[in-house]
Amino acid sequence: MNINPMMKAVGEAVGYPCKQDIYEGKEDKFLVFSYEDERASYYADNDEEEITVKIQVQFITPQKYNYFADKKLIKQALKDQGFTVEHIETWLDDVAAGTDRARRTIFSCYYTGADN
Repeated sequence: MNINPMMKAVGEAVGYPCKQDIYEGKEDKFLVFSYEDERASYYADNDEEEITVKIQVQFITPQKYNYFADKKLIKQALKDQGFTVEHIETWLDDVAAGTDRARRTIFSCYYTGADN
């Protein structure tokens, strides 16, 4: 299942770049998503009718950026695209083992639909 067009729409809705796996741009706030799991979730006539995809969406921001309003917007944009947001967690980490820190806000999400 390809959810890339839906994730592009999430990025557009919140106004930040949204790329699969790696972001190589210069923005200090961006979204990166990765596929974690994909499995059949509904069968009919010995065939898969629906697929469930689990993804992880990372919202990367500078350490001191007030991310709370954006977190709410991203969650709503994901829901608007049909995703179920299972949980959200946030922490600070070193950027490439340097002294600057970035905040990672992680959205664990599921989407179930026809295999496209």
